[in-house]
Amino acid sequence: AEYMGARTFYQMSGRCVRCVKPASPLCGKCKMVYYCSAECQKADWGLGHKEKCKELREKAEKERNANEGSPPPITPSRENAGNQMAAPQVWLYSFDDLLAAAKYRVKLPKCGLINRANSCFANSSLQCLHLCGPWRGLLQLPHPCTEGVCMLCEAKDFHNALTDANVPFLPPLMDRLQRAGDIFGQGDQEDAQEFLRYLLSSFHQQYLTGHGNVNGYRVQETTPIWQIFGGYLQNQLRCLNCQNISNSFEGFMDLSVEITPDTASVTDTLKSFTKSEDLSKDNKFKCSNCNENCIARKTISFRSAPNVLMIHLKRFTHHNGLIRKVSRFVAFEENLSLAQFMSHPQEGAVTYRLFAFVVHFSLRQSAYSGHYVTFVRDSSNQWACIDDDKVIPVTKEDVLRQEAYILFYQRNTIAPLPGWDPSLVNKPKKKSKSKTDESGASTERTLCIDGCGFYGSPETEGRCSLCYNKSKGKVQAPTPPQAAQAQPYPNPYAQPYPNPYAQHQQRPLASGSQFPQLPEGITEEMFREFLKMKMNAPPDPRPQPSTVMPSEFLGRSTAPEPSGPQIPVPRLGRNELCPCGSGLKYKKCHEKSA
Repeated sequence: AEYMGARTFYQMSGRCVRCVKPASPLCGKCKMVYYCSAECQKADWGLGHKEKCKELREKAEKERNANEGSPPPITPSRENAGNQMAAPQVWLYSFDDLLAAAKYRVKLPKCGLINRANSCFANSSLQCLHLCGPWRGLLQLPHPCTEGVCMLCEAKDFHNALTDANVPFLPPLMDRLQRAGDIFGQGDQEDAQEFLRYLLSSFHQQYLTGHGNVNGYRVQETTPIWQIFGGYLQNQLRCLNCQNISNSFEGFMDLSVEITPDTASVTDTLKSFTKSEDLSKDNKFKCSNCNENCIARKTISFRSAPNVLMIHLKRFTHHNGLIRKVSRFVAFEENLSLAQFMSHPQEGAVTYRLFAFVVHFSLRQSAYSGHYVTFVRDSSNQWACIDDDKVIPVTKEDVLRQEAYILFYQRNTIAPLPGWDPSLVNKPKKKSKSKTDESGASTERTLCIDGCGFYGSPETEGRCSLCYNKSKGKVQAPTPPQAAQAQPYPNPYAQPYPNPYAQHQQRPLASGSQFPQLPEGITEEMFREFLKMKMNAPPDPRPQPSTVMPSEFLGRSTAPEPSGPQIPVPRLGRNELCPCGSGLKYKKCHEKSA
């Protein structure tokens, strides 16, 4: 175990396994350990790596085979299209569904999630998605389902359970992900950003299954997941010799920005991200107009802003082969604007509202361990800190002084992706699990879009009758139905205390006596004295682990004896628990007095 753990550490750090110096060459066979020189490699092979090399190769091969069934990561499109961005030829899902889903109102959960084996990275990520209104409203709409495990159905059940729960519980979504990809093992310290990427990739692939084989990046990027979290960057290269312009576009779902010594706020990170850079010397740009390598100016801007913007602050950096955490405070705005960073005019204002962010706490700026918590805000502007199973209300001042790691902003005006055309919407090949009537209208019950907990209908614009009448100005005060009592989450670790006498052979009452047939050496007088001592003894303040009552030891029941065979009586051994309820063995409790 020490051998495997040391090599896992040195593989991440990029240091020699013998002298701990920075090294880049890897072992030629297992590709898992570093050596700085041939002497260190020869010494390590003599100490046991020659035998362990094959074991490491087999382990790596098993991990690759186990990950074959996991959903591939989302590969953003990267295209060169001159000054215009290519539009998708087919839209898999309509933008109108997102407009309806964005009206969903979210509320703070009453409880958190249980931390099972360092699962705080998953709990914090799931809580951020729970307060994302467009995502919650999207789950209320029909979606394509597959045989077996449907990640979208699992997500919908999880969010509904968290909304109604009064006590913390274990999210079953984690077990589904571990069985599907075996990437996030139990007990490992994982990164919240990597988990969010994998989770959104799973949802994205689930939406693609309803349309079979989809060709083209731009067509694949029309799923509801991409319409919520996806955006596009424009990379512009301007030749300083002939002023020729070349544009390329790249998709993204989360924006990773650097933290520099001059960084004071999130706006500063965006300015540094979009800052112009001159390509010169060995990094010159080959201009298609000049037909030679020329000095060019590179500029990055936002071509299309996402409806939910995830900003990842790079707090983990590599320094001398080690990973270190940047604990610098970066001020973040409650209301953010991207107008100055856009390359083209957008439909509607490009302003955002902060609704959640993740914070990573660690000791001594450690990047290999720590704890994740979440700060979230609901539709009524109430903030709360969710630390695994605890939900703590906080003020706005407490929120703005945190060292944020991942920020979640929701756009105030929902806008479509570039190239949106309602006439190009394609219907899915596989039917979803929604029910329809004879006219083809959906009859599936969905929750009210106002978030009151009742069910709405298409006839009332997705609202329940009470919220619909309130929106129309009608006065109606019906008696709301009583909410169902939330079932407490069963504790899987609570096991009934075992009966210590169940495994022994049981003996009947002695003939002509009210006592059981006692072991050899114990008379009835001794047993009467034992009972008298027990009845006169003061009550034991300690907790009573045993559930065996004295009446059961005597072979009698406190209730009237039923007709039929008599109750069998167990034997009492020296190493068994004493029936007085002290929790000690019989030989150390009442054997001497008996």
